[in-house]
Amino acid sequence: MNTRAIAVSIVAMSLILSGCASGQLFGPTLTPTLLPTSTPLPTSTPIPPTPTPIPPDISGKVTNSENKAANRYFVLCKILDSGCVFTSLPASSNSDGYFEFQDVPTGKYYIFYDSGYENFNDVVKKWEGKTIQVGDVPWLVENFVTLNDDGGISFTLVEDTAIDQNIGYMMVYRFFATSPFLWAHTCDSGGCSSPEDVLPIIASVSNGRPAQVEFEVYGPFGELSGEAPAASSSTTADSGCTSTSDCPDSFNDIYISDAFNDNSNDWPVGDVDGDWWVGTRSIENGVLNWDGISRREMYSNIRPRKAGLQKNIPDQQVSARVKLINQNMNVSYGLIIRSKDETSFYAFYADNSGQFAFFLKIDDEWKALIDWEENPYLEKGEWNKMTIQAVGSHFRLFFNDNLLSEVDDDSLTSGPSGVIVEVYNSDEKIQVQFDDFEVRLPSSSVTTTDSPAIPPVPADWNGIPIMPDSITGQEDMGDYQFTIKASATEIKAYYEREMVNLGWELRPEMMASIPTDLAFKKGGMFVFFKIDPEGDKNVVMIHLVQQ
Repeated sequence: MNTRAIAVSIVAMSLILSGCASGQLFGPTLTPTLLPTSTPLPTSTPIPPTPTPIPPDISGKVTNSENKAANRYFVLCKILDSGCVFTSLPASSNSDGYFEFQDVPTGKYYIFYDSGYENFNDVVKKWEGKTIQVGDVPWLVENFVTLNDDGGISFTLVEDTAIDQNIGYMMVYRFFATSPFLWAHTCDSGGCSSPEDVLPIIASVSNGRPAQVEFEVYGPFGELSGEAPAASSSTTADSGCTSTSDCPDSFNDIYISDAFNDNSNDWPVGDVDGDWWVGTRSIENGVLNWDGISRREMYSNIRPRKAGLQKNIPDQQVSARVKLINQNMNVSYGLIIRSKDETSFYAFYADNSGQFAFFLKIDDEWKALIDWEENPYLEKGEWNKMTIQAVGSHFRLFFNDNLLSEVDDDSLTSGPSGVIVEVYNSDEKIQVQFDDFEVRLPSSSVTTTDSPAIPPVPADWNGIPIMPDSITGQEDMGDYQFTIKASATEIKAYYEREMVNLGWELRPEMMASIPTDLAFKKGGMFVFFKIDPEGDKNVVMIHLVQQ
């Protein structure tokens, strides 16, 4: 048989080996299957009307160990001989975790629910009618996965296999990265330590009898909500307010207030010498300074990294004062809000020519929600205050407390906020200052006006030691990340010593083939360490794979 191999790094492959406990494992069939439709009766043959039976329902209750059972989103997948066919039958849970599918046709169904990594309504539209295999890890390994002698993993397809866009997405993105949905399951008495221990929830309805189920839901792990607002495109709106003081939404609870008297909120500062620009970010004399030279057209955004800040915040008001020191710069500056990561966020820009704009960057693609327009409120050479209010899918942009514009967009629903600088030419002198960065929440969204306390950094994570004197640390989508003021050499030396003492074997051949700084193996487990510099500190990401 002729085959072609598509290499996939073991880091990217990890979820297939370890994601069973959170219900993220199922495989595709290679032939999409549409839901069956009935054949219409000939119009020439009249049929007496007969009572239409009301299809039964599926109802139940979900629980969650982190009190995240409310407002979860569900869809049914009808079980057939070839797998299960993804339907468009939706449900959502109330504040107590109860949910109900109405008018469900007779049959057996798996239940999928939101992971938070994608908008759930969009997921349902994308997968409706597709046939998928649930929890069939041996099938996936037997048909597509090759374990190489050097410890790597390959993903192999039969030559001439026909794969459409959705099936290709399901095979690669779905399996080896972040799943857009999870599947309802329970574990046997020994837990979900292997695929055989995972028991899918099956809801069966027949003869007008409803089905009742109960199970635990995991996550949500991402920042996107399940239900999409009715308006999915960007449309201008008008609330009737003209300034921050007379808009209808009340943002009275201060969540972050930073006058930059110190770096207690852990902004990424220090020297920068990269492909895009060289210079420094610093907190001095009560301001956050950007000072450097651009090497190309570039943007740079940062946000406070203090543990616990801004996780999954949907509705918020973000503001800061900004000042250009070099008035001749071809540069824009402003705020970011609802940032998912470095490649997905909203950006409110202003420049020194008296214009402003509001952009969405999602999956590394830019979209102008409000293209460059006149900004009549700019005071050149002075401190200018910029403010964004985000309520649901609605955004208001203010400059010096005056309303500039409003717009609707539902692409990103929550996430941290920060500041951004963008330069349009190489060899531009960058001199921008920020002050009085503030995040406010709607009334009663928080119980205190103080910033959250920094949780202590644990001594270890899943038995893997965390370096002593780490500044901050937190779990991040199944991995662990901590910040420490130590060099990369010191970090490597520490883990080469400590991991070997704990019985782990250093695997340098894996470090040469995949993007990682350290790789260790112990039995059926792998651990990878990635070290990234941030100013005078380093951020260490620990990735654990359990076969």
